[in-house]
Amino acid sequence: MATLAGDQGFIRQTPLFLVLVPNLRRLRNLEEQYKPGQDAQALAGMDMFIMSTVDAALAAQNVAIVAEALGLGVCYVGALQNHAEEVCRLLNLPALA
Repeated sequence: MATLAGDQGFIRQTPLFLVLVPNLRRLRNLEEQYKPGQDAQALAGMDMFIMSTVDAALAAQNVAIVAEALGLGVCYVGALQNHAEEVCRLLNLPALA
């Protein structure tokens, strides 16, 4: 993971590295369940993508607040987005995770 995140040494040293991602697959699954056979609309615009991204950011912020309350250090790492496909493969995430 450190290599995919720009070869940042502190990632190699951390005892815990969390990766939070928007769950776009959930939107597709809901559409398939409630509108079978119809064209997917939830991901056609930006609204649902933005909402899923905000949800992931809020979850990350809550994790950071709890970690800091427990006396742990936190560092957001944005460099993983530069190698998203490899990260998804490494974490065995399903399509649109």
